[in-house]
Amino acid sequence: MPSLAGYAQQDAHEYYQALVDKLHESVTINKIIEGPCKCFFHKVFFGRLRSTVTCSACGEQRKTDDPFNDLSLHMEIQQAVKKKEKITNAAGDVQRSAPTLQSCLDAYTSKEKLLATCKTCGNISKPATKQLKLRKLPAILCMQMKRFDTSTKSESHKIEGKVDFPLTLDMTPYTTPHAATQLDLTSSSPNSTIPHSQRFVYDLTSVIVHKGSLDSGHYYAYCRESHHHPQNPSLQPPTDTDGPTMTREHWYLFNDDRVTLATTQEVLAADAYLLFYGIRWLPPMDPEREKMLAERCAQGSGAKHRVDLESSDSE
Repeated sequence: MPSLAGYAQQDAHEYYQALVDKLHESVTINKIIEGPCKCFFHKVFFGRLRSTVTCSACGEQRKTDDPFNDLSLHMEIQQAVKKKEKITNAAGDVQRSAPTLQSCLDAYTSKEKLLATCKTCGNISKPATKQLKLRKLPAILCMQMKRFDTSTKSESHKIEGKVDFPLTLDMTPYTTPHAATQLDLTSSSPNSTIPHSQRFVYDLTSVIVHKGSLDSGHYYAYCRESHHHPQNPSLQPPTDTDGPTMTREHWYLFNDDRVTLATTQEVLAADAYLLFYGIRWLPPMDPEREKMLAERCAQGSGAKHRVDLESSDSE
């Protein structure tokens, strides 16, 4: 990727976006795409974000959907809120000094006031609200904590500090009423075996950390290896004497050419820059389709297999 060549510090977030774009290009080259892209990489890495602008005078709503492959969350505002809470409750019990990922998502999907042109009100500017919600969710959800403030050249700086993030994240509160995952339509009966309360549950898979300043520094990553298969009991690890299934999983620290084991506590204590969550439940594939793909794989028909993964996606 020529845009990332050279010896200057490169941004991990920009690298992720460039990598996904290149992967997407690799399966859509020489293809004419009309409407939302239906390729495999879009289903894995891309979601759809709905923006709803509501006129405060008449209630008219204007809805638009746009693709996304990551959510960029403002953490500085949430840090200020937590500092205020800590001062206000200084005489009370121990207070959380760090904002949470959930509070950042709450802020991202909260209503904001603005002025918007309303056709119902005669194409004049009226007070309105705008709200973002997730219309479709990808299998791999990337979230960026906005640590590099370059809004003004003279005051550019890196935002330090901790954001508490969970091992398990339920994205349901941030979705539209009829939200779905991008992979739902690979099944003949979407979500038929997925518990409703578990449809948008994600598990933490990777954490990217930046150490250094705005102009220089170093990236390293924590990545999880798991042998937990909630959808296939035959692949489950053995149970302990008390009954519940034990999940065999390990965290690894990738730091240049060094790879070492890491603890869960070490991962959760990291000052995250990028967070990657993988969806816990995937919809089952139609049995006939699964059989056909298995036969083609056995025959070495890789190209046909790739095309067959591009399922229809009606809206």
